[in-house]
Amino acid sequence: MPLGDLTFPFSAVLGMEDAKRAILCGAVSPGIRTVLIRGGKGSAKTVLARSAGCLLGIGVVNVPVNVSEEQLFGGMDVEATIREGHPVMQRGLLSRADGRILYVDDVNLMDQRVLSSLLDCVSTGRVVLEREGVSGEYGCDTLLVATMNPEDSGISPHLLDRFDLCAYSDFPNDDGRLREEVLRRNTDFAGDPQGFSRRWTPDQDSLKAKVELARRLLSLVTISDDLLGVAVELASRVSADGFRGDLAMANASKAIAALNGRDEVMRKDVEEAAMICLAHRRNYLPEPPAEPPDNDEEDGSERDGDDSRDDNRPDDPETPPEPPEDYGDSPKCDGDDRQQG
Repeated sequence: MPLGDLTFPFSAVLGMEDAKRAILCGAVSPGIRTVLIRGGKGSAKTVLARSAGCLLGIGVVNVPVNVSEEQLFGGMDVEATIREGHPVMQRGLLSRADGRILYVDDVNLMDQRVLSSLLDCVSTGRVVLEREGVSGEYGCDTLLVATMNPEDSGISPHLLDRFDLCAYSDFPNDDGRLREEVLRRNTDFAGDPQGFSRRWTPDQDSLKAKVELARRLLSLVTISDDLLGVAVELASRVSADGFRGDLAMANASKAIAALNGRDEVMRKDVEEAAMICLAHRRNYLPEPPAEPPDNDEEDGSERDGDDSRDDNRPDDPETPPEPPEDYGDSPKCDGDDRQQG
């Protein structure tokens, strides 16, 4: 959908509260630069991501999933190089994303090497180009909003961890009334986009004012050591690797507090932040194998059983057993007579 009045209003998207919260946190906090929305097909992931630009009053730059490195990051400007007589850099698509929202649909289908470089550039806010004899850099201060359908393919845990926040689109599949409302809103928008947008203008303006206030308030928001400890404990419970989850929770907690008009983080802010910071960082550790039986006990029981069956066995194997008491009175065979004779 194009920008302007024809964009579906952010506030009119039904449900998807975690995804909305993640995008708003990214809009408020400069420490949050990457947001991932996961969900099935037709769950309004793309609609929500693109409507964020209209809400925030900034443009949305779309990145094709099959984009090349040269198109995305830049390369040599052949015409300028010939004209100037020395290598001249041509900026890539990321230069247009500076100060805007960068949107990637089906990010899980993107080349993993290109995605890794893209995440590096967005995290640092700079694009450093060293290729084809061209050396240069330019700014890329942007918020990356990406979507993916887990049914298509996955993303490696390493790259998944690079997304500061991750939310799941909770499309109301089982609630008939909510599905009817989704259908009604989409039908109204398709029939009269401008009229539909006007009806949602008060909600949009209220949310815009909330974001602007939160941006100004963010630098004043504090979080106590006790709540930092809660964040660390929550990250440990899901066995999250590294410290990106902890840092994301701290930034998201402050943003959530600012969005609620407070200058101090509360425990519920940390818990809400954990929902969008840790779900994609959870490690499912395999259950440990059952402990084998104690060999010492088995050996002891076997030895005890052997001793019970052979109580008359001598302690010294070199000492022959004692003959029975009636040995001398037993009859002798012929062989014994011959041997003695």
